[in-house]
Amino acid sequence: MRLTFVFALVVSMCFVLGTAACGAAKTCSPQSCATGCCSATGECVGGAVTSACGSSGDTCVDCALTSQVCGNQVCIAAPVEVVDAGVDAGTPFVCARSAVTCSDQAIAELGLFANMSTGAVTNAADTTGFVATVDTRAGGVTATESYVYAKFGELGLEKLALSDMTALDSMDWDIAFRRFVIRINSGNSGPSCVGAQLQTVPYDNITFVPANFVAESDDFLSKTSCALIPDGSGLTTSPRTALASFYRYDSCVAMTGNAFVIRSHTGRHLKLVVSSYYAAGQDGCNTAGTPGTMGGTMKVRWQYLD
Repeated sequence: MRLTFVFALVVSMCFVLGTAACGAAKTCSPQSCATGCCSATGECVGGAVTSACGSSGDTCVDCALTSQVCGNQVCIAAPVEVVDAGVDAGTPFVCARSAVTCSDQAIAELGLFANMSTGAVTNAADTTGFVATVDTRAGGVTATESYVYAKFGELGLEKLALSDMTALDSMDWDIAFRRFVIRINSGNSGPSCVGAQLQTVPYDNITFVPANFVAESDDFLSKTSCALIPDGSGLTTSPRTALASFYRYDSCVAMTGNAFVIRSHTGRHLKLVVSSYYAAGQDGCNTAGTPGTMGGTMKVRWQYLD
C-alpha cells in the first residue's frame, strides 16, 4: 500500500509539473517559446542575456563568442573603442551609445517594419575596394519589408540579421538601404556614431581622409517638432538623410555622382559613391530622364581610406 501511494504521488507531481520535472527530455520550439529562445538543454529562457540571446523560439546564441552583447534579444556590438588611424591618428575613438531621438516619429515617417528584409548583398572586387550590389526593393514600390542593414567589413559589405525595430537599438550596423533611401547609424536612424561628409571632388580623386572632415549624423527630423525634413528631391516623403544627395529625381532616380567620406561605427574611414539604382538603363535615366529596369538593384562603390 505504501509503495502504491508513493508511485501515485510521483505520477501526480509529473502531471502537475510537466515531463521535464520527471527527467524526460525537455522540448522547446517556436510554438512553446514565442517570447524567448531555446537553450542547449531544450529549455525556454528569456533570451535577454549575453550568454543566451534570442527570440521567437530560435536557438539561443552566446553573444560573447563574437565579442558582442545582447540587446533587445539580438547580438549587438558593445560600445567600441579602437585607434582612429584617420585625421586625428593615434587618438582613441570611442563610440558611445546615444538615444535615438524622435524614434516614434522615425518609425511612422519611414514606415518601419518588424520583419527582416529578404534583400541580398553581394560583393565584387574593385581595384583596392569593393562594389556591393544591394537588393533594396523591400517587397516592391510600396515597401513591405525592413531596410537592408549592413556593416563595412574586411571582405566587403556584410548584411546583418536586423529588422527595422531591432536596428533602432543596435550599435553593430553602419548603413541601411530601402528603395532610394540610404540611412546611417546615428541621429534619428540609430544609436551609434556613424558619420558622413559630402565631398566636392569625384570618388576616384579621394585618396585620404580630408583634414576638414566633420562627421554628419542622420538628422532628418526637426529637433523641435520631430517633423520630417524632406530631402529636396521633390518626393515629400523621402527623408533628408546624410547620404540623400546621392540621387536626384527627374521622373526617375538619377545618380548625381556625389561621393562621401564615411566614418564607420568602428572609427575607420572610407569613401563611397552610389553608381546605379537600376539593374539596367541607369545612363538613360541620368541623361534623358528615362527610367531603367529593376529599380532598387543598387550598386555601391566603396574603399577604406585608413
